[in-house]
Amino acid sequence: MENISILFFPYNLIVILSIFFALFLIKNFSFTQKIWHQLASEKYLLLAVSLFFLSILLIQLIRTFIPNSTDISSFLYRFGFSRFNASPFLLLISLFLFIILAANHLSLWREPFSLQTIRLLIFQIGILLIISAQFLGFFDQERYKMTVYSEYPTSVAVKDEKLFVSMPFEIQLINSIPSYYPSGNLKNVEINYDIRYKNRLYNIKNSVNQPYNFHGYDLYLLAYDQNNGSNPLFCRLFIVKDPWKFIFKIGFISILISSLLMLIPNKERKKGAFSND
Repeated sequence: MENISILFFPYNLIVILSIFFALFLIKNFSFTQKIWHQLASEKYLLLAVSLFFLSILLIQLIRTFIPNSTDISSFLYRFGFSRFNASPFLLLISLFLFIILAANHLSLWREPFSLQTIRLLIFQIGILLIISAQFLGFFDQERYKMTVYSEYPTSVAVKDEKLFVSMPFEIQLINSIPSYYPSGNLKNVEINYDIRYKNRLYNIKNSVNQPYNFHGYDLYLLAYDQNNGSNPLFCRLFIVKDPWKFIFKIGFISILISSLLMLIPNKERKKGAFSND
């Protein structure tokens, strides 16, 4: 259940396009109108949104109250009831929400264009893009762990906990830069690296709570040598390459734009109000 090959690119994109194509057929055939009206109804949209948030709450409760050492925990983990990443259970709920939201989105194109309709269209596009990137696009993420040393540069990383691979860049640890609170207690530690990529040398810094994006790779600091002061001998990085990250950003910007459009007064509603007097 860990690797669902049908959800890797380009199959996940085919799944998304197939959903829209199937909804388009259901929408335009007369004998499927009852199904279409159900899928595009506010009742089903409310149901899908409720199931999605209740599923997230359920997963969080299971993660909190059921210990990992119990026999039932392995069963729950396998089918995704105790994890958010690559969860088959949450994926099915997300697909249901995606289908219902896509049906509502397509139904809006039949409505007369108004400011309110445009707001909803942009908002729904943003949500659909985020669902696609976050849940269907998760399986295209590449995840690595790398141990970086101060004595020499390295490009060797471990992919998916089992496969040694060579990254397209070399990293060498330089030093650590601590920062302190006014009380004298340690506030944060930045790790300083040199990265050689395509015959160019880059100097970057990151810390535990501040990942660094380098040419499409997000570098997260997992741990570092705390026994040698400002000259640690090694550190460990978690590296993620997410090709759907750009889609997620577009979705977030779409939601932001729709929120900004909410600040524009609806003149059509005002005209209607005057006409009723």
